[in-house]
Amino acid sequence: MILQSPGDGWTKEENLLFRSSVLWIYKKLPTVKDKFIVLALYDAGYSQSDVAFMMGVSQACVSKWINKIKKRIKETLL
Repeated sequence: MILQSPGDGWTKEENLLFRSSVLWIYKKLPTVKDKFIVLALYDAGYSQSDVAFMMGVSQACVSKWINKIKKRIKETLL
């Protein structure tokens, strides 16, 4: 789910819209832990197992946090 530039590149407007959207999502996440999880998984491409190892918790714990983060983001969008 890592977003990458399309093969023909982004226009200046597309790049601005993408950057604004990403910043808005990070701003809506309430804790540094939530921001780190989103950054590691979706921007840096680490797996849930990698994030669990980095944080010293179980993969199941990271999975629960991801579901809570997704729920928060969906609620914010409604």
